[in-house]
Amino acid sequence: MAKKTYITFLFSSLLKGFSLGSFLVGIGFITFGCVLQSPPKNFVPGALVAIGCFTIVSSAIGYFGSQFRPVFLSLYLVVGTFATTLQLMLVLGIFGAQDKVADEIEKADSISGVKHFDKAYLVEKLEVGKWIFLWVVLAEAGSLVLAMIMRCMGELQGRYEGMEAEEADQLRAMEIQSIKGGLGGRTEEHGFGRLAGKMNKKYGKSSHVDFYEGQRWYNIFNK
Repeated sequence: MAKKTYITFLFSSLLKGFSLGSFLVGIGFITFGCVLQSPPKNFVPGALVAIGCFTIVSSAIGYFGSQFRPVFLSLYLVVGTFATTLQLMLVLGIFGAQDKVADEIEKADSISGVKHFDKAYLVEKLEVGKWIFLWVVLAEAGSLVLAMIMRCMGELQGRYEGMEAEEADQLRAMEIQSIKGGLGGRTEEHGFGRLAGKMNKKYGKSSHVDFYEGQRWYNIFNK
């Protein structure tokens, strides 16, 4: 879990807000599918209900991930990406075949003997719904980007916690020097080489390399 700072509090609050919004979106998908056809029998109404249920599950995972829990953040990135992809495919399908979708729903209702809405009403609802859900997909994509940033922040903080305070301070100081003067100076290279040798023995050969490469992002997000 990342160290508590103003930026981590902000990111955590944003992801919680996105998760709550995603929960409401899931309910919206289910409701819209049932409004178009009740009970949902055709592909589009049924897909709306199924994707809505999946989105609700994704929102719950995202809420737990908002507490900087790496497992939930990783799981949210997988599940959320899948849910958002399904949403995008469905919305693009409605954009491309809006009249056909309305025709199929109206035909299925006529066969069953229960006609809920005529084609004009269905087209009107699809016209409004497709634009709303397109903006929803963009918001969902934004939440995934936020979760990815939070996942990286948690990893960097975990590397700090695994080091002794003196070594962490030395690496911070060297990073500041590298930002100010670049990495070309022989002094910085020599100093980093000695510290890298110590870290090789204690934490493994690749630990200092990964830490040094990611440290710039940690400093940016945890000032």
